[in-house]
Amino acid sequence: MPKIDDIIGDGHDLEDWDTARVLSFLQKHPDHVFSMCKEDLDEIHRWLKKPDLEEPPPDRKTTHLFEFPLSCDRIKRALSTLHERRKIGSVERHRRTFYGSHEAIGRVQKASRD
Repeated sequence: MPKIDDIIGDGHDLEDWDTARVLSFLQKHPDHVFSMCKEDLDEIHRWLKKPDLEEPPPDRKTTHLFEFPLSCDRIKRALSTLHERRKIGSVERHRRTFYGSHEAIGRVQKASRD
């Protein structure tokens, strides 16, 4: 159960390993934004196994999600936490909300204005 300090203000700034790992991943990939749909969460999950790749690893049926300790639910919670704490941004396009680093969201917004 969270402490009051964890749910008001910034709480403990990214003490959660999941949240810090997802933030680092998003900042390394400013060309990509993600929604909360299962396909995007699965892609983040696969990519977090090898975060230095420029493109996400292919979806192989032999890859089991339980091989990596960060589940899609935990990734979704990390995205929500990061957005709530304003560590990442969001933008609505095509009736969906996309999340990404501030740099990625800024690029989407700039491209939309041009």
